[in-house]
Amino acid sequence: MIVILHELRLDHHCVGIKSALEAKFPGIPVVLVDAGSVTIWPTAETWADVLVVPFDGGALPSNTHLFIQTVLTRKWAAFVLPVAVSAAKAPPAPVDYIKALPWENDGFARCCQRIGARLGLALRSRVHTLFISYRAVDGTGLATQFESFLKGEGYNVWRDDSKDAFDGETTIPPGDFVQREIETNLTNADMVLLLDTPKAWESSWINLEVGLANGNLIPVLPVLFRRPGEKVLCSRFRALDTLQRCVDFDLVGPDAPDHVDPADLQRVLHEMETYLCEIFQRRLRVPHGVARDFGALQYEWSQRDRFVYEAVRKSSGRVVVRVFSHCSFFDGIYDPALRAFVQHLRGLDPRANYALYVYDGTLIPPIQLREIERSAALANRAEVILLHHSEVLTVLTSNFTQRP
Repeated sequence: MIVILHELRLDHHCVGIKSALEAKFPGIPVVLVDAGSVTIWPTAETWADVLVVPFDGGALPSNTHLFIQTVLTRKWAAFVLPVAVSAAKAPPAPVDYIKALPWENDGFARCCQRIGARLGLALRSRVHTLFISYRAVDGTGLATQFESFLKGEGYNVWRDDSKDAFDGETTIPPGDFVQREIETNLTNADMVLLLDTPKAWESSWINLEVGLANGNLIPVLPVLFRRPGEKVLCSRFRALDTLQRCVDFDLVGPDAPDHVDPADLQRVLHEMETYLCEIFQRRLRVPHGVARDFGALQYEWSQRDRFVYEAVRKSSGRVVVRVFSHCSFFDGIYDPALRAFVQHLRGLDPRANYALYVYDGTLIPPIQLREIERSAALANRAEVILLHHSEVLTVLTSNFTQRP
């Protein structure tokens, strides 16, 4: 639930934020609560709780302090976003230590994007951590700048500089200790910001990080620094070939800079938050539609784990059909996500009668689906059915005889 702390003098902004959020995230409850009387959160706690605190330089009502402190210290602490709706920059107590979102001409849209980005990070954990992956020999200055900038925007950032001593020797295979460190911090991360500098792709460490992120369905955003004449569209890392998403910079020489301009930092932030916001919107929309289609055919639908949704149809109390589905939050079919889903399926017990990889975006022609199946090394077409979310009901109605 998204709760907006409502003060009468800020009614225009509070109502506008509510309307914008409801349009952006249909299905997520958005409520206004009176700042002068609120004492408890309106519903049971969830991972998707957000508290928006519009302010204009005035103090919050005294009873609101206890409410906010309770929200911040509970088990499922809500993400709190102070929003400056005037020239005031510093939020009031007790949220004066939290980075505020300044109000600009597109304030309603900016507020939605920041909230959507934080909810996109929260899909995996409540830590909301960005992992910066970079090559020390040509990316340390950039990594330091991005870390400082993103922390200044209120994000938790993890950057590994303990491996710098090893990074000069790209032929050394990953050691157990460093590999465990990377795995631990990547497992806890919610997005990887990959500084794809000209020398980054030579690093065994960064290749390991990209592989671990893909295997754990952690979104990766490449920040590509392209040499003059270099024909790279998204990333130099082959594992990211089908991602089709990056922020690109054209270098004036062969080497990456130590820093980028403030406007370029904002461009990366905008793309990162847009990506995360789209992930959250897909996670709202696609599973909801697929669950509705299964329900129409009398299947019981539930989420089994973070990879898989399970649908079962019963007769006389016995399961007669079991279907595992992965509703991807990537645009289209992202090859590493498909491979991770297939690998995950092989460890599940009991096995399902059918497995579906449900994708969003543009409908992919059957001939391209066959090519994707071959590149993913599926054992056979029946192992996983690739289909657009709009095709699910047709496949179910045909009892899986009609497929894309």
